[in-house]
Amino acid sequence: MDYRFFKRIAAQNWRSALIAGAIVAPVLAAGTASSAQAVTSCPTAIKACGCQIKKKGTYSVTADLNAAQGLTPDGDCIELKASRVTLHLNSHQITGPGGSSSDIGIDIRSGSNYDSIDGGSPDAAISGWKTGVESSGKDDTLSGIDASSNSLDGIEINKGSNNQLTSWSAANNGAFGAWIKQGSGNSLSQGSATGNGKGGVLVGCSSGGPSGEDCTGAGESKTNDLHDDSVDSNGDYGVALDTNSADTTVDTVSGSGNGSDDLLDDSCSGDSFVGDSFGNSSNSCPGGIDS
Repeated sequence: MDYRFFKRIAAQNWRSALIAGAIVAPVLAAGTASSAQAVTSCPTAIKACGCQIKKKGTYSVTADLNAAQGLTPDGDCIELKASRVTLHLNSHQITGPGGSSSDIGIDIRSGSNYDSIDGGSPDAAISGWKTGVESSGKDDTLSGIDASSNSLDGIEINKGSNNQLTSWSAANNGAFGAWIKQGSGNSLSQGSATGNGKGGVLVGCSSGGPSGEDCTGAGESKTNDLHDDSVDSNGDYGVALDTNSADTTVDTVSGSGNGSDDLLDDSCSGDSFVGDSFGNSSNSCPGGIDS
């Protein structure tokens, strides 16, 4: 038998495999790279949804924005992924596609600190998203925000701390007007939450709590401050303090006409109430509402 013939065939097959690999590997790599969508950087004058602020500086929304203009890969309109950003919304509308599949109108990412968002006068209207505005940063300031008619909540602070939200409104959201999901040292002042599906303001997130979500592993929400807010005619609660919140100050807050309780205090841990006006309240704390 001529073994040289079989050796030649094997060598040819080996060379063919190498050539095929050299061709196919770059094609596969290119396909993988193209499947990871790039995030568009926001210009200083923002005229369309679908961009991310990546550098500090001053930015202005110069036209009404909507989801049809495009979204970020995460489904947001504007994402902030930088510190010391000033964003002027100039009273423009930021409108999502509606439904529960969309994500966030303005998303302040973790690590984005000392940012300032000014809605303008009248307030900038953010609607049609899952969440209107979400902040996971620290020491951020938000004002002049009307976050209404979103499928979950209007404004959410998720693991953010020392943020200040002033002159805000949130109406007719699917669950909550404002939700401090897990964060500390945040302040909500001079705002109103009306007609939301579950509650006006929720502080905390525990499994089986007012949110109705599986909050397994959620951290505590401590030393937050609600000041000079009104919470009326919400589905279940005006203000709800969940079991894993603590040391919340509720100061000059009013609530009436809410479906179950104008104030629900399940925290039982160092909360204080000063100058408030609630039509009714309930709690599971020994001895009654903290004071």
